[in-house]
Amino acid sequence: MLMLFCITGPAEEIFWRGFLQRQLMGRFGRWIGCVIAVSLYAAVHISSMNFMLIGAAAIAGVFWGLMYAYIGKLTPLILSHSVWSMVIFAVFPMR
Repeated sequence: MLMLFCITGPAEEIFWRGFLQRQLMGRFGRWIGCVIAVSLYAAVHISSMNFMLIGAAAIAGVFWGLMYAYIGKLTPLILSHSVWSMVIFAVFPMR
């Protein structure tokens, strides 16, 4: 659980929003770049074949993508993602 908070959330946000979404927004504009980044974020979860996870990733991806598009800072996203991961895995543990 601690690993989710300290490593996974920050790493995903640094990559998905801090790197990929920033690059896409620079190339395609704020909103198109955000849509592409969110779509890719949701798509990588398809291989899990866990439709609840895919849906949650899509919804959370929209939230975090828009948050980054509006405020452009990673710290609130990292905290949000880390807390979300800990809560979701505590409520719905993977089997």
